[in-house]
Parts: sequence; structure tokens; C-alpha cells
Amino acid sequence: MRVFVASLIAMSVLATGASADGFKRIMTEAEYLSIVAGKNYCNETGCWKARKNGRMTGKFGKAKFKAKWKWHKGFGCRSGTLGGKKVPDDCQLFEVSGKKLRVTRNQGRGKQVVYSHN
Repeated sequence: MRVFVASLIAMSVLATGASADGFKRIMTEAEYLSIVAGKNYCNETGCWKARKNGRMTGKFGKAKFKAKWKWHKGFGCRSGTLGGKKVPDDCQLFEVSGKKLRVTRNQGRGKQVVYSHN
């Protein structure tokens, strides 16, 4: 019986996109626009904002961040510069929990960074 209940819980978590730590994956561009676009997201390294027009801006340390973003197959993909130098293009997995946003690089297989919006 315990195995059955554990299986049901695991299936419900997978079906909703929620993780055990309370983060829910942003699955569509509409969700991304509703949840992320227009808000400043910050952590100890800096802040950034994605706009509905496909542009991103921010500042990390003294370096300005500029990029273009698009939604592609469940990931937010961006191409841009930091401090005037090109940063590698990346498609990132986005998850939200309250005012926190977790971004995982390399289509969810890379480094995770958590930001909060004000």
C-alpha cells in the first residue's frame, strides 16, 4: 500500500510540474510572460528583467546585461552580452515558487541560479 501511495504522489508531482521543494516548472510562453516578464529578478550577483517584447536588460556587478529572448520547446532561450562581451547562447529551464525564480542552464542540465523579484 505504501508503494502505491508513493507512486501516486510521484505521478501527481510529475503531472503538475511541481518539485519536492515547491518549485513549479514554467511550461509555456504564456506562463513565462505572465509570471516572469516585467519583473526585476535579483540575487547577490545582480538583477535582470525580461520584457514582453523579447528583450532582456540587467546589471551584474558593474557590467550591463543586454539580450534577446524567445520561448522554444519549453525553455527560455537567450542571446546577449554582459559588459559588452558576448555570452554563450543558452536555453534555460525556469521554475517558480512564490517570489523566487529558479533558472537552470543548458536545458535544465546545467548550473542552477535562484533569483527573487521585488
